[in-house]
Amino acid sequence: MAAEKVAKGFLTRGAIQPPTVHESVVEFLYHAHLINGLQRACQIKSARQFKEYVKGLVPLAREVEQLVPEKMSQRPNPEYPWESATGIYAPCEHDFPEWHWERDKPRLIRMMEFINACLRLT
Repeated sequence: MAAEKVAKGFLTRGAIQPPTVHESVVEFLYHAHLINGLQRACQIKSARQFKEYVKGLVPLAREVEQLVPEKMSQRPNPEYPWESATGIYAPCEHDFPEWHWERDKPRLIRMMEFINACLRLT
C-alpha cells in the first residue's frame, strides 16, 4: 500500500484527482527515471544503472498488484481485513502462501529501499 500511495503521489503531481486504481506502481516505475533527483536519492551514479535498477523492481510490483482482489472479495487481501465462512481475518494473520518470503526477501528489501528513497525526495 505504501508503494501505491507513493506512486500515485508522483504520478499526479499537479493533478486534481489521483487515480482510483491499484495498478499505479508499475506505471510509476516506467516513469521513475524521469523524476528529477530520484536517481541521486537512490544513490545510483549512472542513468543506465538507475534504469536497470528500476526495471528490476517491475516484476515484484506486478506480483504485488495482482494480490489485490476486487472490492468485497471473500479471498485474502493484503490491504484490508476480509470475511470468510470461518470468521474475519486481518492481513497480518495470513501467510499468503503464493509468496515465497525467504526467496523474495532481497526483492522486497530493494523495493522498500526504493520507496524510502522516494519518500526522502518528497
